[in-house]
Amino acid sequence: MKYTGAVILLFLSYTAFSQIKKGDWLVNGRGSVISTQSDRSSASTNINMKISLGYFFRDNWMAGGSIDIRTTRFSARTINEVFARHYLRDTLFNTRIYAEARWIFQQSTPIGFGTNRGYRGSAAVLALGLNRFISPQLAIEAQLDYHFFQRFKNSGQASRLEPGHLSTRLGIQYFFRYRDWKAERKKDYRDVLKRGSWMIGGRMTIAERLSQTFYFEQNFNPSLAFFIKRNWALGSELNYTSFISYSFISLGLSPFSRYYLNVGRKKKIYGELRTAYLRTFNRQGGSNNSKGDEWQYGLALGLSNFINENVSFDISYSFQNNMIRSNDFSIKSEFQRRGFNFSLHYFFTKKKS
Repeated sequence: MKYTGAVILLFLSYTAFSQIKKGDWLVNGRGSVISTQSDRSSASTNINMKISLGYFFRDNWMAGGSIDIRTTRFSARTINEVFARHYLRDTLFNTRIYAEARWIFQQSTPIGFGTNRGYRGSAAVLALGLNRFISPQLAIEAQLDYHFFQRFKNSGQASRLEPGHLSTRLGIQYFFRYRDWKAERKKDYRDVLKRGSWMIGGRMTIAERLSQTFYFEQNFNPSLAFFIKRNWALGSELNYTSFISYSFISLGLSPFSRYYLNVGRKKKIYGELRTAYLRTFNRQGGSNNSKGDEWQYGLALGLSNFINENVSFDISYSFQNNMIRSNDFSIKSEFQRRGFNFSLHYFFTKKKS
């Protein structure tokens, strides 16, 4: 009950934090460069990186852009966006409604012989969304997009227009306000991770079309940790991934333990131990449906740089061992993943009444 109450308090207790003014920034980013190696195949490196940046040039008016890069052994895909957003006045429970216009350009390039042909595409989007501000820096964002123009061109084929469609998105957004850089540089964050503090992080994005599917993917990987002692947190991450109209679903939990050491006023190094269990479902139609189990364990070493007392930017190097078995144990594979990760984390402490 204590933990449940802390989470409820997080969403209900903060007030007057959604004043978005000229000079504020929206900053979001998460990514990884991971190499996968197994005994049965050669190593492959995957890059998954998305960075968003927006600037409030007037009160409640923001302009910005984002870049999304994904590479696998077989293809390289980039999505570039530019957008403009206008926020309306405060509504109930410190929530801000906004309207957004966005232009998207994406490109997929095949890698290697015998792979699928690449494509190029562009789209114009009108969106309506809301930010539920949990603190001055953190907001839960829900958005409904209408793609009223969309053009694609496969390699060697004429370009074609795709019909308009709706899509939904859910995620976390970080907002920052620096009015005095000199004063900020002098602040000391060595003692911010106290017993009883909470840490929120992870990737929380759900993108789903509400009409005929051209490309479909969902990722929902929020994490929550509690500091049982100063600088020592225990927590877990929820892992949910699905592809192409739910033909593949992976669902599981990844508990972890993380310990921090101070190396400066704003910087901390940390070590993390992590394990996970995931259940996978692969629906191929008829009697070809399959299920499997995946076990993971590994460790990470990282560096946290505190942007302010509530938000840190983390860079880490991780090693992970994976073992996968099908239901009838007819398929068994083991492989290792290692590489760099970067992300943002949010910290808060339950206030005593």
